[in-house]
Amino acid sequence: MRGSNFVALAVAFEALLGVAGVAIAQWGGAPIGERLELSATAIARGVAALTLMLLMLAVLMRSSWRPIAELRRQVRALVEQTFADAGWPALLAVAIAAGVGEELLFRGGLQPLAVRWSGPVAGVALVSVVFGLLHAVSWAYFVAATLIGAYLGWLAEAYQDLTAPILVHAVYDFVALMALRGNVRLPAAALWASRVGSGSRRPAQQASVRSNAVGRSILWPMETYNGATPSRVRRTPPISSPLSHRSV
Repeated sequence: MRGSNFVALAVAFEALLGVAGVAIAQWGGAPIGERLELSATAIARGVAALTLMLLMLAVLMRSSWRPIAELRRQVRALVEQTFADAGWPALLAVAIAAGVGEELLFRGGLQPLAVRWSGPVAGVALVSVVFGLLHAVSWAYFVAATLIGAYLGWLAEAYQDLTAPILVHAVYDFVALMALRGNVRLPAAALWASRVGSGSRRPAQQASVRSNAVGRSILWPMETYNGATPSRVRRTPPISSPLSHRSV
């Protein structure tokens, strides 16, 4: 299923998750309304948390480490298949629906129950693993989704607020969808971080090839003049100028 039909289905599904989250929270004695703080402080907290998430996304989009590159390939193929004809308004609608619906369910409804039964650390970890499993396209995707769930779970538990996690989730999803579709270019400043974090020598090797190519372009006229190949350059003695032998 593609296009507008899939977008409508995705938005409806995420809305149902949100309704389920509100119902679970109400049943568990942790009403959602008490944790939706629409204040400047909550929004500022969300923006600060979002900055770290977007930096991580930029690194993931540029990293050449094999597991991350494979994860990026899998997610891009999935996005291109499911959102082939969707424009940015449709992607924005899906991102907002996912941010609201999934946060109301996982951090709003399930996490308070898990924390009550097993404590803050185990409760956040348990719900994060469930969050990762429900997003698992591969092992790498499962790990990434679990870590993101743990980050959002910590944010909700530490401040007893759902506004920041919803903001972070929705904006992150939208930027990620746009980046995977090629509609936005993430900051090139993250390239250095991706090289350090990838543990791969490929970028350094590419840089070496580029530098060698530049050097070859500079040395090539000299090599041709000396009648030598690039691997064996014949050195010629300096040619003295006739003016240097002229008597004064």
